[in-house]
Amino acid sequence: MLENTFIFVLGLTLVASRHGPFYRTDYTYIYKYDAFYKVHWDGNGLSWDQASSTCADEESSLFYPEVKDEWTVVKALVAGMKKKPNVTDIIVGMSDEFGYGEIKSVGGDLPDPTPIPIEQAPKTRTCVIMDIETGSYNMTGSCEMGSVKSFVCKKKATCPTIDTGYIYVKNLHACYKVHQSKKTWDDADKTCTLEGAALSLSTGFIRAEVLIPKLRYFEEYFLGPRIVVRSMSPQKAKSYDEQLANESFIRYECNAVHINKTEKFERIQIKNCYETSYFVCEMELNS
Repeated sequence: MLENTFIFVLGLTLVASRHGPFYRTDYTYIYKYDAFYKVHWDGNGLSWDQASSTCADEESSLFYPEVKDEWTVVKALVAGMKKKPNVTDIIVGMSDEFGYGEIKSVGGDLPDPTPIPIEQAPKTRTCVIMDIETGSYNMTGSCEMGSVKSFVCKKKATCPTIDTGYIYVKNLHACYKVHQSKKTWDDADKTCTLEGAALSLSTGFIRAEVLIPKLRYFEEYFLGPRIVVRSMSPQKAKSYDEQLANESFIRYECNAVHINKTEKFERIQIKNCYETSYFVCEMELNS
């Protein structure tokens, strides 16, 4: 049995377990920032471009703090290492590409807070390094081989599909797609399976803020799985296998959730599987 390993450092919980969100075995998931991180510390370091390419090869991106205090992730990860490297700063995913004092991140946005550019000659490319103990930034005079540093790669939690209809719900650690056409339970179940998902088993998606605009109120949504009900009388007693082989001896009942927006509650009810309803597909995250 796998065990959960929790490391509490600087108020962060580093989770090393396959029971939670998973990307790769060498990446660590941190719930607070809903992302996966990997420290690259080989003792030699790489240039900014090499570091960025290394992260891209792992389908992640060069780390930079996107929100306040995210820099503490690096400090926490290093503190949890058995052999702590003798390094105080790292390359981060920010640079002044043309030396005009306009710093942008690898994501294309303007970081907040933004490092203060150093005085330099026009068109001199510079990159940003970060002190892992304080989170403070410094501008290095070059992004090339003369300025090699260690770095961290970051992978945001995303849905493992190119289907843009799936939306990641952080607190449920899953992706959901609200289908806007009604189908029978069988057809709904097949649709979800073909998309690499499953018909949602629970009603948790109803309270997900990112999904609320897509839900139809005063409507029913199928839930999985369906229920097999045996219809047998003493006069027609047969073995269970014989009953299943004979459709006249069995019927199906399906669960559906009725959403009532006005009264703010949902009601689970039995619905004829051959009638049509809306439905929601659920996909596990990075499983």
